[in-house]
Amino acid sequence: MAEGSKNGEIPYKLITFIVGIVITVVGGYLIGVVISEVVSSIHRTVLISGLVLLAAGLIVLSILIGQWLRGR
Repeated sequence: MAEGSKNGEIPYKLITFIVGIVITVVGGYLIGVVISEVVSSIHRTVLISGLVLLAAGLIVLSILIGQWLRGR
């Protein structure tokens, strides 16, 4: 039997997984609604430059985190 499931109980890892999926889907939907409202209210050039800066920042951050983890 799976860990945490005794006498027909539902494994806690399964419950945690399902709750995580639900939270991710609902959060993704809400973020999508907010982003669509924000995008419709700003200029396209501002949006594109913001996305480019965000992508560059994420790339730099991932490189720095990778180097930090290798150094440990």
